[in-house]
Amino acid sequence: MSFDIDVLDPAFAPGTEIPSAGGLSTRQALDLLKTATSRSTLVGFDLVEVSPPADPAEITVLAALKLIFEVWGMVKVARESGLSEMSGKR
Repeated sequence: MSFDIDVLDPAFAPGTEIPSAGGLSTRQALDLLKTATSRSTLVGFDLVEVSPPADPAEITVLAALKLIFEVWGMVKVARESGLSEMSGKR
Protein backbone atom coordinates (compact mmCIF):
# COMPACT_ATOMS: atom_id res chain seq x y z
CA MET A 1 0.00 0.00 0.00
CA SER A 2 1.22 3.48 -0.80
CA PHE A 3 0.06 6.58 1.09
CA ASP A 4 0.80 10.12 -0.08
CA ILE A 5 1.01 12.40 2.95
CA ASP A 6 -0.07 15.46 0.98
CA VAL A 7 -3.66 14.21 1.36
CA LEU A 8 -3.43 15.60 4.90
CA ASP A 9 -4.43 19.20 5.57
CA PRO A 10 -1.40 21.52 5.91
CA ALA A 11 -2.32 22.01 9.59
CA PHE A 12 -1.31 18.35 10.09
CA ALA A 13 1.38 18.01 7.39
CA PRO A 14 2.83 21.32 6.18
CA GLY A 15 6.08 19.75 4.95
CA THR A 16 5.04 18.29 1.62
CA GLU A 17 5.54 19.20 -2.01
CA ILE A 18 1.88 20.07 -2.66
CA PRO A 19 -0.03 21.04 0.52
CA SER A 20 -3.78 20.40 0.12
CA ALA A 21 -5.98 22.85 2.01
CA GLY A 22 -9.12 21.12 3.24
CA GLY A 23 -7.35 17.76 3.41
CA LEU A 24 -7.74 15.01 5.97
CA SER A 25 -6.73 15.18 9.61
CA THR A 26 -4.28 12.61 10.91
CA ARG A 27 -7.17 10.85 12.70
CA GLN A 28 -9.21 10.70 9.48
CA ALA A 29 -6.19 9.26 7.66
CA LEU A 30 -5.79 6.60 10.36
CA ASP A 31 -9.47 5.66 10.03
CA LEU A 32 -9.06 5.44 6.24
CA LEU A 33 -5.97 3.25 6.56
CA LYS A 34 -7.68 1.03 9.13
CA THR A 35 -10.59 0.45 6.76
CA ALA A 36 -8.26 -0.15 3.80
CA THR A 37 -6.07 -2.64 5.67
CA SER A 38 -8.85 -4.52 7.44
CA ARG A 39 -9.82 -6.47 4.32
CA SER A 40 -6.39 -7.10 2.88
CA THR A 41 -3.12 -8.83 3.59
CA LEU A 42 -0.64 -6.01 3.78
CA VAL A 43 2.85 -6.94 2.64
CA GLY A 44 4.31 -3.45 2.44
CA PHE A 45 3.56 0.15 3.32
CA ASP A 46 5.05 3.14 1.55
CA LEU A 47 4.51 6.68 2.82
CA VAL A 48 5.65 9.37 0.38
CA GLU A 49 5.92 13.14 -0.16
CA VAL A 50 7.38 14.06 3.24
CA SER A 51 9.70 17.05 2.73
CA PRO A 52 11.56 17.91 5.96
CA PRO A 53 13.13 21.11 4.53
CA ALA A 54 9.60 22.48 4.01
CA ASP A 55 8.70 21.85 7.67
CA PRO A 56 11.32 23.04 10.18
CA ALA A 57 8.98 22.18 13.10
CA GLU A 58 8.92 18.51 11.93
CA ILE A 59 5.12 18.26 12.22
CA THR A 60 4.95 16.28 8.98
CA VAL A 61 7.65 13.85 10.07
CA LEU A 62 5.76 13.19 13.31
CA ALA A 63 2.50 12.66 11.42
CA ALA A 64 4.27 10.25 9.05
CA LEU A 65 5.76 8.30 11.96
CA LYS A 66 2.37 8.10 13.65
CA LEU A 67 0.77 6.73 10.48
CA ILE A 68 3.55 4.18 9.91
CA PHE A 69 3.55 2.91 13.50
CA GLU A 70 -0.24 2.68 13.65
CA VAL A 71 -0.48 0.78 10.34
CA TRP A 72 2.13 -1.74 11.41
CA GLY A 73 0.33 -2.08 14.75
CA MET A 74 -2.88 -2.84 12.84
CA VAL A 75 -1.04 -5.44 10.79
CA LYS A 76 0.42 -7.08 13.91
CA VAL A 77 -2.99 -7.27 15.62
CA ALA A 78 -4.63 -8.66 12.47
CA ARG A 79 -1.93 -11.31 12.07
CA GLU A 80 -2.08 -12.34 15.73
CA SER A 81 -5.87 -12.50 15.55
CA GLY A 82 -5.68 -14.72 12.48
CA LEU A 83 -3.16 -17.02 14.12
CA SER A 84 -5.28 -17.27 17.27
CA GLU A 85 -8.39 -18.15 15.27
CA MET A 86 -6.53 -20.87 13.38
CA SER A 87 -5.14 -22.43 16.54
CA GLY A 88 -8.40 -22.14 18.46
CA LYS A 89 -6.93 -19.81 21.08
CA ARG A 90 -8.25 -16.56 22.50
